[in-house]
Amino acid sequence: MADYVKLRRNLSKIKSNIRARIRQNETLLKYLLYDDSDPLSHPITEDQIDVMFREVLNGEPIELSKQKVFRTQFVRRSDNETGSQLRIFTHSTKKTNEFQYDVRIGADIITHTDIDVINNENRSDILFALVCDCLDGFDVEVAAPLEVVKNWSIEFMEYKTNYIGVRVIFNTTVAV
Repeated sequence: MADYVKLRRNLSKIKSNIRARIRQNETLLKYLLYDDSDPLSHPITEDQIDVMFREVLNGEPIELSKQKVFRTQFVRRSDNETGSQLRIFTHSTKKTNEFQYDVRIGADIITHTDIDVINNENRSDILFALVCDCLDGFDVEVAAPLEVVKNWSIEFMEYKTNYIGVRVIFNTTVAV
């Protein structure tokens, strides 16, 4: 039982470190925040970034269209009716021996089809590349560095009418 408690704590730390890493990537955040064809031309403030990551502010739920980075995977429906989303979650865990687990972390990248095309590129493809560049090789401190699972088929999905997305899986090893 103690292994599972330690594993859960380590998973929480991994996801917190991932969220902190994403907070530092201004280009990625602008593509999530701004819906127009030139998101990099806009400024982004710490207050805007805080809202993108928050679920509650001053005891009140954040308007879901303003929240962009979530702690849970997409469940085939959208509460955020516009824009883009990034969802970071534990995809799976597998005990490899008495001392460690293989852990897969998923990232769902979802965009509304009305804003997906930017200068003949798909916003979802741009976000996919930015997420991979940001997280592949990232040292999450309590585990081996993250790496994109190469033999995982990238999932392209239609989540809800007018929403498309891609899921990328990262692998790490966690000691318990």
